[in-house]
Amino acid sequence: TGTLTVAKSTLTTNTSEDGTIILTAGSGNSYLWSNGTETVATTLSYSPSLTGIYSVEITNTTGCSVNSAPVAIQKITLMKGWNLISTNLQQSDSSITNLFKYTDIVEIKDMNSFWRSGQPDAFNKLKTITPAKGYLVKMNNADTLMISGTPLTTKNLIFSITEGWSLLGCPFQISTPFTSYF
Repeated sequence: TGTLTVAKSTLTTNTSEDGTIILTAGSGNSYLWSNGTETVATTLSYSPSLTGIYSVEITNTTGCSVNSAPVAIQKITLMKGWNLISTNLQQSDSSITNLFKYTDIVEIKDMNSFWRSGQPDAFNKLKTITPAKGYLVKMNNADTLMISGTPLTTKNLIFSITEGWSLLGCPFQISTPFTSYF
């Protein structure tokens, strides 16, 4: 037996200069990073490259261990030109300038507003990305957008559809038939 002192947080999430998400465990002697089905790393820090839910088991020198709260990651591949995207995670900062900070973005549109790179903020009506909502994103070059956050709960999700064209997002973390909702 031994004691394990757990800090306020056993897992922190940061984004590097190239947009890579870096998950870092709290102090310990050994680390087992998991994507829910298998061990993906045994290092202090881990950078996920796929969509998934990640956690770390931290063990100290006396053999006591603690598991972190899970962190959800969404990977969105963006092609050069126009892309239709949605997010399925609630981010702590969902501002366009934060989420797309490390990408070569030209413009983002939803059904009612837009955001354009290099345009004065006063003219950019679209300010944030809302999970489960659809967006058209124009890129100068192909890139990858990595997002971390909390998975949406879809139990009471209501899609608001008006007559004519609608731009819907996909709120699910797993394959879900739209016939379940329409």
